[in-house]
Amino acid sequence: MYRNPERARCILITGPGHSATRLLVQMLARHPQVSVPTDGLNGVGEFEPLSQSFRAMLDRMSLADSSYPIDQRELDLILDAYRRRCDPGRPFFLLKKPFFPLICLPQLLDLLGDNTVLLYNRRPADKIVRSFVARGEHEALRRDQSGMLLRKAKRLDPAARLDWLVSLDPVEYFERYVQRCDGLFRSWNSAHPEHPLHEVDVERLAASEAYLRNLLAAIGLDPAPAAAMRTVIDQPRLAQGRSHRWLASLRRRLRQLAAKVVRA
Repeated sequence: MYRNPERARCILITGPGHSATRLLVQMLARHPQVSVPTDGLNGVGEFEPLSQSFRAMLDRMSLADSSYPIDQRELDLILDAYRRRCDPGRPFFLLKKPFFPLICLPQLLDLLGDNTVLLYNRRPADKIVRSFVARGEHEALRRDQSGMLLRKAKRLDPAARLDWLVSLDPVEYFERYVQRCDGLFRSWNSAHPEHPLHEVDVERLAASEAYLRNLLAAIGLDPAPAAAMRTVIDQPRLAQGRSHRWLASLRRRLRQLAAKVVRA
């Protein structure tokens, strides 16, 4: 459905969760050449039917599976519905989804077109972990919700899944998750140098208008609106500490809490 060269090009934004993908979407959405749907998005700016489809896919697979059972027909229907919600008068449209595109890029490119722009948001791992904790997502990993825990585990490297389900260490999970995403990013770029995932350094994006201009030019967008696009940046929110001592302290506190729960 997406192979017509006259149709708008997709800018696909992915990366680990809490890697500031929403910031990049907010910035690019202010560009006059780019369209974002006005309905159907959930609270984190993702197309809800796509999120539901990926969750169902995780439920279908086994912990032992090294590949993911992508339903390409379903994916095609969802992407078509998403595309129809974008402005047909603009040459680009945005699609944001952390992690999942990294496990099905061949299928996505087959549906979205070979001219799709691939962006991978990168942010310091300790800041990603801190963002998960700030939103309380680490608490969910200690609750008795087996279905959710299994979905989380299936995002990890197959060799790490059972070990994590035994430990249920929240910080360990987020560290392994970021490593998994970065590994998939490197593997794709090594195997597909002709169509790479362009790395977006969020720290530099927030600090430098020149960096944003260069990024826009590299993906085929007019760099002139860069200054106006940067007005959405919330510097205090991005400036969360990089301290490894903070991360070590957090890990100790979480393990102490987990030990108390076990003793209780």
